[in-house]
Amino acid sequence: MTATVTFSIEVELGWGFHDIPVGDDLLTDDGKRERGTLNRLLDNLDETSIPFTFDVVGHLCLAACSGTHDGPHPAGWFESDPGSTGDRHPRYYAPEMVTEIKDRPTDHEVCTHTFSHSVRTDDRDELDWELDRVAELDPGQLSSFVAPRHSDTDYRTLADHGIEVIRVPAQHPGSTRARKLNTASRALPWQAPPIRDPSVVNDIVETYSSFEPSLTSPLLPNGARSAPLPFRFMPVGTRQRHQLRYLRRGVKRAIEHDSAVHYWTHLYNLANSEQFGPVVSFLEWLAEKRSETNVRIATMSELAGLVR
Repeated sequence: MTATVTFSIEVELGWGFHDIPVGDDLLTDDGKRERGTLNRLLDNLDETSIPFTFDVVGHLCLAACSGTHDGPHPAGWFESDPGSTGDRHPRYYAPEMVTEIKDRPTDHEVCTHTFSHSVRTDDRDELDWELDRVAELDPGQLSSFVAPRHSDTDYRTLADHGIEVIRVPAQHPGSTRARKLNTASRALPWQAPPIRDPSVVNDIVETYSSFEPSLTSPLLPNGARSAPLPFRFMPVGTRQRHQLRYLRRGVKRAIEHDSAVHYWTHLYNLANSEQFGPVVSFLEWLAEKRSETNVRIATMSELAGLVR
């Protein structure tokens, strides 16, 4: 196949951590930095004409809600829902972000990341309820799917709702220790995102990514959180150049093997200048590479169409 590059960014704000006691420090309290980062990214994507897939938690499309959602979830699943408005709780309501993505001249895709960041996507009843809620909000989100935290997913339910493509990790690191070693290995100079042709599994197209975010770097500050202690002793510029080489290496390998590479991250990971700089440089480089070589940049739904 022609070398194909796909990008997906998870837009979840407070829903990404509403069920767990860690990770809250990655976000800003009012969500302004994350919103500003989205707008800056969209500006750059318009300049480079590069389309992204934005994996949106459906609840963010609401301007307000009562906080009560009658679904087949475990007890207490919606306890963190403030039952309020975006003005008062901007981490849980952000319909303007979705509008901004859709109103841009670049033809981006809005993909579903479930309604409430459900991590039980292998439960048919719960997944069916989640996708029904997303369809009520915006049927346009129901062609591509990204499971929160790479959860196992029931493909029959996806097919029943018209989902055509899902992003899955090319390899699961397994244990927590293996994940930490995998993250630490990103400091090695020969590391690159995995390249792998998409395939059809149970009538759903699978596009393959790394397990940990690849568009952003674990060597740099992530969102509002500082970089891990060992990497803070390295100059920021050195770490940024390392990340830029890592990103370029994925495209070069995809070209060499006529294969596909899928970069992803969360919006909050990108929400600082240290992470944003290498991404902008990479996108500008990729736009030039696309005009010079046979490289295709496709959203997840476009990729599914190419495979089928």
